Amino acid sequence: MATGRLLDSNRDKAGEFIGECTILHSCEPCMKSNESKTATIFCQDCDEYLCDTCKNAHNVYKPGRHDIVRIQDRTSGRVVVDMKAMEICRNPVDTSRISLSSQPWPLTLELIVSVDLSKTGDVEMEPRISGLDFMPNGRLVVVDNANKKCFILNDRLQKLGSPHKFINKPMGVVCLSQNKLAITCGKDVCFLSVSTDNIIRMRRTIHTSSKFSSICCESPFKMIVSTYDDPRPARMLSVDGVESDFDNVELPYETYKVGESACTYVQSKNTLVLTDMLAHVVYMFDTVKGTSKAITDEKIQEPCGACVGPAETLLVISRAKNSLVHLTVEGDILGTYPVDIEMPWILCMNKDGTRLAVSNILNGNMKIQLFKISTAIS
Repeated sequence: MATGRLLDSNRDKAGEFIGECTILHSCEPCMKSNESKTATIFCQDCDEYLCDTCKNAHNVYKPGRHDIVRIQDRTSGRVVVDMKAMEICRNPVDTSRISLSSQPWPLTLELIVSVDLSKTGDVEMEPRISGLDFMPNGRLVVVDNANKKCFILNDRLQKLGSPHKFINKPMGVVCLSQNKLAITCGKDVCFLSVSTDNIIRMRRTIHTSSKFSSICCESPFKMIVSTYDDPRPARMLSVDGVESDFDNVELPYETYKVGESACTYVQSKNTLVLTDMLAHVVYMFDTVKGTSKAITDEKIQEPCGACVGPAETLLVISRAKNSLVHLTVEGDILGTYPVDIEMPWILCMNKDGTRLAVSNILNGNMKIQLFKISTAIS
């Protein structure tokens, strides 16, 4: 396993004051362009630090509502808050009560509910779940590739509303904002909205030059997608439909078939993660420094689905082991978690890191399981 260290996040670089202690934050959109500007405002709905220049573009181009506050306004009062990297007790006299909340720790997974996805009257074929993602309010979006549908589940994995039917087979899904989704369908990326009463509506479709499968967010305006039948295993796509490649990192020159690879992105670490199921490898690429690692371990066998875990860590499915592997972006394995689900395939974590959904892709024994996540601090 490579030992080079990925670039540490410099998200906390400019301006909050707590007694005699200063927490600094940089504008996150500027950081993506390799610029360093002091953040002056914070979007509480999007959980993002911004400078005054980026504020207007954020309000115009990113869907959803935006509760914008000045950073200095967030520091008033005597409360305990989570400041991305630190948990701080606001005490102007005693500044010793500072502890790292982003320290990666092993996890505890508690099964909440498990649902068998048997063939029902509203589907033509046995379901095959190819995409999962949580909406900010906790609803779970599920993509059924076999029946060309997506649908919504509640926190007990019960169906809400009616499913949406696609022309082509859908693959992956990412929630872009409070009620906006993007779903890959081969060479199409479909943008949909979900109402509070669970009505799914198609808004627009982008036609692309590559076939995309898994999808995640790199920023509010740009998505990262894994490909199949394409020598570029991961690419970028803006919400306006502009395609681009990772020119600063050397991706494996590998043309994957559908299902052989997936990707995710750790925004605060600028780290692209790419799984290679047949080679039993998890690749990690620092998209700013241009460095890379290939992580192999006997615990990682047929890695497929991957998602960002708590405290900027990763959760990767080890399909051949019927387990999840928890690791840092440096490649250190924090723990492995067997799951009572045969050949798990896809997973996702909710926004606050307290729920994890896992599904498999085995015909005749399809399941979705929901877990409670907690940190096993010793």
